[in-house]
Amino acid sequence: MILQSREVHHRTFAKRKVLRDIKLKAKIPINIAYIDEEEKEHFYNLRKKTTGVKDIIKVIDAKLDYEIDKAHKFVKLISDAPKNVQKSFYEGLLTPAELNSIPRELRQYYFNTFNDPQLHAFYITSEMHDYQQHIPPTKLNLERFFNGLKEKIRLEREELAKKNKELKPLVKLENTINSNTLNSAPLNPFNLGGNIVPPEGGLLGKVGSVSVKIGDSKFRQRVSLLDIPPRPKAQLASRQPRSGVGLQTYMKKHNLKNPVEFAKVYKKHKDYNVKGFINLRELCDDMNVNVEEALLYICEGMTRSDERCTNHRMNKEFHFRDSQSIVNIVKYFKEQVNKTSQDKNKFKYTVKSLWKSEYVTKIFADYGCTTGTYSTFSRWFNKYKKEVEKLKLA
Repeated sequence: MILQSREVHHRTFAKRKVLRDIKLKAKIPINIAYIDEEEKEHFYNLRKKTTGVKDIIKVIDAKLDYEIDKAHKFVKLISDAPKNVQKSFYEGLLTPAELNSIPRELRQYYFNTFNDPQLHAFYITSEMHDYQQHIPPTKLNLERFFNGLKEKIRLEREELAKKNKELKPLVKLENTINSNTLNSAPLNPFNLGGNIVPPEGGLLGKVGSVSVKIGDSKFRQRVSLLDIPPRPKAQLASRQPRSGVGLQTYMKKHNLKNPVEFAKVYKKHKDYNVKGFINLRELCDDMNVNVEEALLYICEGMTRSDERCTNHRMNKEFHFRDSQSIVNIVKYFKEQVNKTSQDKNKFKYTVKSLWKSEYVTKIFADYGCTTGTYSTFSRWFNKYKKEVEKLKLA
């Protein structure tokens, strides 16, 4: 048996050396799995069926020839990829965007070499697109797909559990609001103090923060949101903020006497970290801003300048609402550049030409915005042109 294995090793040495030489010549820093598990299983089954040395050598030769062919294809594919993608490939750190940018065959080598559940989860979105191109799914690809599906479900469940944990105080609050122990008075979300509103009819006897109706066994309580303690009282011009929102530290840092002075300082420094809308609501209460005033100040701030208006009306519609207007402007610019470059009698189409065009003016007018000065527009256009091209939308 030992003599047999030695002979097989000796007879196949040359081809195994070819594989090593390919790796050294191409400067491949890791061992690449040129064939997948399904193909390995196929050659393994063939070898199990053979008994003679010659037959075993034929199977191993066939496997090595197949690997050599695959290795040459890999070298050609990886050499065409950008340097940064090559580096990420060998480190096993390709991002989803990079995985989508490389050819399907190269992606297959990556999945063969780095086999982990996170990749299986991504495999769903990347490989199923290829199945739509009438590529028959192999047994291994289907196995990867279902493994990836399980992993994706697990990850989504973990994310959902995390969000539920974060939302637990809000769910508790909603249950409190909907309970029968609250009075019928409307609840102001910006009113975080423990102000007591008496129920209609009957005499009241106050016990702490609870209002008790004489002659009625049911207690009616005015509950403040998230059980925030009562508002601190002012000492002339000075007042301490409610604790728990990080405002006390901020006031000491900037030597403020009253939380209302926060408005002047923050506008200049922008160094307070707002941790969500609940934090913002508590901050508004400390600054004596009610819900109507907060909405009014938001609207005034958004419409104070054309730049802010464009940012909320156009830019964020593109980022968060999938608006295609900016994409259409970039496409229109490229079409005009191509047209003028083909006709020698026409001047080259520039960003300034786009700024003056009726097409752009009409789109901005539809959004209720203006194109502004040329310098403002050119900065805006060049920024979003890069983003659109990076996302491969135009």
